[in-house]
Amino acid sequence: MAAFSLSETTLALLILITLSSSPSAAEFNVTALISSHHNFAPRKKNPVSATASHPDLSDFANLLTASAVAADLADRSSLTILAVPNTHLRASDLARHPTSIADVIRYHVLLEYLSWPDLRLIPASGRLVATLYQTTGRAFGDLGSVNVTRSPETGRVSIQPPAPDPSSYASILALVETLPYSVSVFTVSALLIPSGFDTMAADHPPLLGLNITRALLDGHNFNVAAALLAASGVVSEFEADEGGAGITLFVPTDD
Repeated sequence: MAAFSLSETTLALLILITLSSSPSAAEFNVTALISSHHNFAPRKKNPVSATASHPDLSDFANLLTASAVAADLADRSSLTILAVPNTHLRASDLARHPTSIADVIRYHVLLEYLSWPDLRLIPASGRLVATLYQTTGRAFGDLGSVNVTRSPETGRVSIQPPAPDPSSYASILALVETLPYSVSVFTVSALLIPSGFDTMAADHPPLLGLNITRALLDGHNFNVAAALLAASGVVSEFEADEGGAGITLFVPTDD
């Protein structure tokens, strides 16, 4: 007997008929029925769950969750995650420097969705792609970016800091998860460390000495805003909550 195939059109008609004829239409679980059909699978996957579903990436997924990085990714899309497999991650000394872990993991989150076809178009000279680490304000210049290159001979795609460093170099191993135009997860052959980033020194990062009032006064056209903020008493709260990630204020000019 020929196998019965439920087409998308037939499924849609069945849903409409059931909803219109059933007295308990409000209890009808449309989402469950749609999800059970392979062409209507849910299309949302966050980066953390995309890595957590692979046992060989469990350490990397745990670092995403345990650090502040998972929260950083909550409202972002168009990302490429460079996940480091357990064997490579355990061979590094990252775990000895817990205060620097979050920024190193941020360096493995590219702020651009890249697919295999995109990577094949990368020129041999390479292309800079910003990472989540760049958004913290702790990276000098473009050192929060990675240089993505592709060998025209072998087709191998490599990742390294803008300033070449033999100790920070990785190759793309495989694509393990993708949600087109939203997030892709590639495994890489090694842990990447940003240029000029000293994991030993990062254990005791220097205070930024943030002074919002002084920054506004130095702008020469925000005197009223600076006075109002100083009088409100909230400046010290902003400065205390900044936590090293930087802060952005939208304030009116004196004009």
